[in-house]
Amino acid sequence: MASAPLDWELDPVAAERACAAGDPGLEKEAWVSQTLLEWGSCGKLIYVDGMSAGFALYAPPAYAPRSMAFPTSPISADAVLLMSAHVVPSFAGALDRVVDEAEPQLRAAAVSHLGG
Repeated sequence: MASAPLDWELDPVAAERACAAGDPGLEKEAWVSQTLLEWGSCGKLIYVDGMSAGFALYAPPAYAPRSMAFPTSPISADAVLLMSAHVVPSFAGALDRVVDEAEPQLRAAAVSHLGG
């Protein structure tokens, strides 16, 4: 995971330091571990017809410091922020289908975390 982007997980200064140190993947792993311990699952594999089609990372805004840099900030504390998603290349032509399959899976994960 040597080139793991840290678009949301760290504030800009910490992200720059992690990249300068040469292994942002370690910071990504640390973020996932901390989020799992403090909040719960922060990722979801997305399946289409029983095949893995991609994944998504999500967390409340408190675990996404860089979210404060956007003009739409602040994000409500009771929200779950979809931070990133990846679609397996073989499913790229069916992106609409992947999104259709992902939406209820991600909604269910968010609702379970928020206690709704």
